[in-house]
Amino acid sequence: MPNSQTAPISPGVALKSLADVLDCINRDARLDPGRKLAYSGAVRTISAVLAHPPETLPATMGEIDRLLRELPSPCRGRSKKTIANTRSRLKAALLHVTDAPKLPPHGTPLNPAWALLYDGVDDLRLRHGLSRLVRIASFRGVPPQAVDDAFLQDVLRGLSKVNWGRDTLPFWRKTVALWNEAAASVAGWPQQRLTPPPAVQRQRHLSLEQLPASFRQDLESYLSWASGVDRLADDAPTTPLKASTLRQRREHLRLAASTLAACLGSPDPVESLATLVMPANVRAILSRYLKATEDNQPTTFIRSLAVTLLATARHWVKAPPEQMEELKRLNAKLGSTPTGLTQKNQDLVRRFQDRELLSALLDLPGTLRKQAASGRSSPARRLQKMQIALAIQILLAAPIRMQNLATLELGRSLQWPSGRSGPAYVVLRRDETKNSVPLEYPLPDHCRDLLHEYLDRYRSYATVNDREWLFLRMDGSRAPDSALRDGITKAVARELGIAMTPHQFRHVAAEVALDIHPGALGLVRDLLGHRNIKTTSNFYAGMRTREAAREFDRILERSRTPETKPG
Repeated sequence: MPNSQTAPISPGVALKSLADVLDCINRDARLDPGRKLAYSGAVRTISAVLAHPPETLPATMGEIDRLLRELPSPCRGRSKKTIANTRSRLKAALLHVTDAPKLPPHGTPLNPAWALLYDGVDDLRLRHGLSRLVRIASFRGVPPQAVDDAFLQDVLRGLSKVNWGRDTLPFWRKTVALWNEAAASVAGWPQQRLTPPPAVQRQRHLSLEQLPASFRQDLESYLSWASGVDRLADDAPTTPLKASTLRQRREHLRLAASTLAACLGSPDPVESLATLVMPANVRAILSRYLKATEDNQPTTFIRSLAVTLLATARHWVKAPPEQMEELKRLNAKLGSTPTGLTQKNQDLVRRFQDRELLSALLDLPGTLRKQAASGRSSPARRLQKMQIALAIQILLAAPIRMQNLATLELGRSLQWPSGRSGPAYVVLRRDETKNSVPLEYPLPDHCRDLLHEYLDRYRSYATVNDREWLFLRMDGSRAPDSALRDGITKAVARELGIAMTPHQFRHVAAEVALDIHPGALGLVRDLLGHRNIKTTSNFYAGMRTREAAREFDRILERSRTPETKPG
C-alpha cells in the first residue's frame, strides 16, 4: 500500500477551504519544491490580503474573486501585479488538487483529420474563433463528424471548471455561431449544426417614430408648454420644467406608450396623452412593470413613472375630478419613495471610512495626470485621460451634478475674477442648478494648477470652436455627459477597484464633512446645494447616527475604571 505522504491526490477529493488545498499541496510528493512553495505561498498571500485564515476561505476561485472584488485595491496591501500573479498561482494550485479536465498543452499538434480540415479555413476570424474547440476535440480524439451538442456540452462542463465559469457563456455563444458559419461556408466542414444558448428575453420598447403621429404631436405640444416657451400665455405653467426633467418626462411617456401598445397588441390605439392616462390604461402599464419586478414590489422607476402620468393628467390633459381621484388612488398604492441613501450608496459611503481608500481617491487625479504625461498614447487618448483627471479633481473640490460638470464653460461657469494668477471659481447660476440654488465653489490651488496645465498643454489638441467648453472632443464639440460619466466610472474602477459614479462623489463629500464635523448638516446642505435642510437630514441621517454612536463610545470609554478597560 502506498504511503499517505507520497500518494497522489485522489480525483474528486472534496476541498472545502483553502486550508484543505494547503494540506493537499504539502502532502503531494508529485510537486517539485519550487511549485510547492509557489502554490502554498499563493494560498497564504490571498489569506493575508483578505484578512481571513485559510480555514475560513472557500476553495473555489469564483468565491475568492468575489471577495477580492469587494476589497478596494488600496486596501489590499499589495500591488495590482502582485494580486494578479498570486491569483494565477492560486488558480493553478486549485486545478492541480482537483479533478479539473486537462486542456491540450501549448504547441500540441492537431491530429491528421483536424489538421486537414483546419488548414482549409482561410478566414482568420473563423480560425481564431474555433481554435479552442478544434484543439480540444483533437486532443481528446474526437473526429470532426462527431462534434455535436452533446460533445459541446461536455466541453463546456470542463471549461466551467478550468475557467471557474468566467467565460463559459461567451465561449458557447461565439463557438456555436462560428461553427454554424463554417458549416455553411467552408468546403468539407461537417454539416452538423450546433444549438446556441437560449436567448434572454427582454422587453423591447417602441421608438417614438413607431408610435402614432397624433401621439407624437400631442407629446411635443405638452413638452413645449411645460418648458414655459411662452411665459405670457394665459395657460403658461407656473413653474416651467428644467431641461433634465423634460428629458425624463419624454422618456417616461414613450416607455408608457410602448408598454400600453404591448398590452393592447398594437400602437394604433395610443392616439394621445389623454388615452395614455385613462385609469384602466395606467393600471395596465403599472401592472406590467410590477410583474417584471422581484416579489411584485414597486421600484423607484415605477413610482416616478406613476408621478409623470399623474402630472400629465392633471396639468395637460385636464382630466375630470373622478378620473384624477382614481389615478391618485393607484399612485398611493405604490407607496412613497423611501427617503435617504439607497443600500448601494450606503455601502459605498461606508467604504470611505477606510482612510487608505479615501487617500487613494484624493490621489487619483495625480495618478491619471502622470499617465497622460507619459506620452505613450495618442493625443486624443492623452486629452481624454487629462480630462478625466481634471473632472475628478473638480468633483472632489466642488461636488456638483453631472450635467453641471459636463457643461462647464470658460469665462462663464469657470471664472478667474482677478486673472489667471488669482483664485479660480466654479460659478453656477440659479437657472443652471436642479434646485434653483446658485452655487459658487472656490477651487483650491492644486485643482487650479491642474486646470491650468490642462488648458495650456492638453486642450490645444482639440479644435476650439466658438463655445469655450471645458471638456471637448477632438473636433471641438462638447464632450457628452455619457462619455465623461463613463470615463470617470472606469478610471475609479480600474485604479481603486470599486464601482463609483460621478454623482456618488456628492455622497462621499457629505461623508467626509460629517466625519470631521459631526452634526454639521448645514455645512453639507450648503456644500451640495440643497434647498431644504430636511433633504440633507433625510439623506444623511444614518451618518449622524454613526457619529453619535462613536461619540457615545468615547463617553463610555472615559467612564471606565482602569480595572474594566480592555487589555
